[in-house]
Amino acid sequence: MQQNEGADLQGLEAQIQLLQRQLEECYQAKESEKLASVRELLASLSHDVRTPLTSIQNGLFLLSRLTDESKRAHYLDIIQMQVQHLEKLFFDVYNITRIDTEVTTYDFRRAFLENILKTLVSDHTPAAADKEQTLILEMQEALPRILADEPKLGHALDRILENAIQYSPAGSSIRIRAYADQNDAVIEITDHGIGISAKALPRIFDAFFREDEARNLRSGRTGLGLTIASKIIQSHKGRIEVESQQGLGSTFRVYIPALVMKNNQI
Repeated sequence: MQQNEGADLQGLEAQIQLLQRQLEECYQAKESEKLASVRELLASLSHDVRTPLTSIQNGLFLLSRLTDESKRAHYLDIIQMQVQHLEKLFFDVYNITRIDTEVTTYDFRRAFLENILKTLVSDHTPAAADKEQTLILEMQEALPRILADEPKLGHALDRILENAIQYSPAGSSIRIRAYADQNDAVIEITDHGIGISAKALPRIFDAFFREDEARNLRSGRTGLGLTIASKIIQSHKGRIEVESQQGLGSTFRVYIPALVMKNNQI
């Protein structure tokens, strides 16, 4: 009997040791994956920093030699624009690094999607008006409540709508639509802008991905906005999809789990 118990204990210890090894391997794999992600981020960052720094250096060189005030003002504007681009870039890198390393904390609470979307449209109306664009908000009656960190979810939607405004022509309309679909609350942002090619579509949420690098540098985009939006939405246990055709526009569709009602209460 004692021999059997001893054998059982040895077998249990062996299983525990095996589980410990497996957990250690999983931990190492996760750490290795994080390290690879950081290396990739740093490699992309060094490329993105190089261009504005070169532009700043060239501008400073010319400023030290130019006497024409109009030309000096031109190069000062270039330097200021590139400094602002670097500020946005490092702010976005800071945010995405915090999300990837799980440093960012979320304050999830029951939230009304209507309030989030009304704030979204209000915040972006001036930028749209500058381009004579119209923001159209359509919301289904009695939208389901969601569990959300309102500022962070709002920030994710900000980045999507910013893109729509940036890459849509003057005088066009952008539609923000919200409705319930089975167990999700859905937000659609549809524009009639330049669209995304079929080749680029699978990579649209990759960090630093740009279909047209020169266009993004001119516009001050960092190539991280949609990546950040996607990660925030995933943290809400949601998902984001995109449909697009070049020259015809894009629809970004965000799904956030709806809170389930029990006895007419949430």
